[in-house]
Amino acid sequence: MSSPSEILLGILDDLGDQDFGRFKWYLWQDGVLEGFKPILKSKLETLQREGTVDEMCQTYNTHALEVTKMVLEKMKKKGVWQKHSKNISQPEGKSWKC
Repeated sequence: MSSPSEILLGILDDLGDQDFGRFKWYLWQDGVLEGFKPILKSKLETLQREGTVDEMCQTYNTHALEVTKMVLEKMKKKGVWQKHSKNISQPEGKSWKC
């Protein structure tokens, strides 16, 4: 099984440049991701995919995949989530850590 970081990177690699920009836009919007704080725009706007994964893991830790799913649903990109979600298996009684 892939690590959460590898899964996140695979998801972001599947997004074109415009969709990747929109993905980051959702991450810095205040109040868009219920229950999660936004990442500062200044931290995200120049990051490529690998850096975005690192920032998401640092900010959301065990919830990074949950936040990713929320953003993809808002973007109407459920197919991207479904493609990669088959690689996700949470160890029983444990949380995912990036």
